[in-house]
Amino acid sequence: MPDTHTLDLTMEEAIERLQPGRRPERNDLASVNNSSGREWDLNTPFEKAAELAEFGWREHIADVEAYLHKVKDVLRESWGTELDVCGEAVDIGAFLEGVPECMLSFSVPQTKAVRLVAAITARCDADAPRLLNRGIAIAAAVYALQCTGTPVSLVVGDWVSEGSNRFRNTVEVNPYGDYIDAGRIAFWLAHPAALRRCMFRFQEQEPDNVRRTFGFHSGGGYGKPTDPPPNSEELEGVVYIPFPETSGLSAYETPERAFKTIAEILASKGVTLNVKV
Repeated sequence: MPDTHTLDLTMEEAIERLQPGRRPERNDLASVNNSSGREWDLNTPFEKAAELAEFGWREHIADVEAYLHKVKDVLRESWGTELDVCGEAVDIGAFLEGVPECMLSFSVPQTKAVRLVAAITARCDADAPRLLNRGIAIAAAVYALQCTGTPVSLVVGDWVSEGSNRFRNTVEVNPYGDYIDAGRIAFWLAHPAALRRCMFRFQEQEPDNVRRTFGFHSGGGYGKPTDPPPNSEELEGVVYIPFPETSGLSAYETPERAFKTIAEILASKGVTLNVKV
């Protein structure tokens, strides 16, 4: 009978598990033993990956925020507005005319909450630049939903299989009610070390029988990338973004193309962004 193992972590739990005191008492740890390289993990050893997981990938904060601002500028064009004595922005024309109600408020309707689950599983030949573009696009989708009044929980996950056995490892990066931490989301969605250092470490902390089953050890392969079964209970009530097959990475050639791809995936699952950038 197929066996499913699950490991679902909050961000606080994930960061705690990356601390030196949580290193398994073994030496067969690919999370630290695998050699760093540009294409594998952007030259990021385990200690650096643990730091980025907690404090964010600051090198690419500007990349994420620039695209988020572009999305916001487009969204603002379609927002309803009204003038009052207080608000979020100044109507310069009304201000210069001396009108007391010179402040603009944006009308953003509240909508149903969305739990967005994005797979960060990737095959060993998936290249870092396209993974970064995909991450920026997913962050922009979350931001676009938040800007239109939709509460969003963002979860990243790694699904692998070995024969009929399956393993799920998730981390909630952005809980409901939290605005985007650009640096942290850049790392967890886009940096290959989020999977190849951090997720590997979480899996190395599993019991020996689980590690043997899925190859969670140096040279073991760490399971075969997969997606949850289409009608599985774990997909109920969530919007799932599947892991990018190597053959499909061309869809993430640029942030703009990546955003279109993510928007199409969300639309197929009933979530419309109503924004083109």
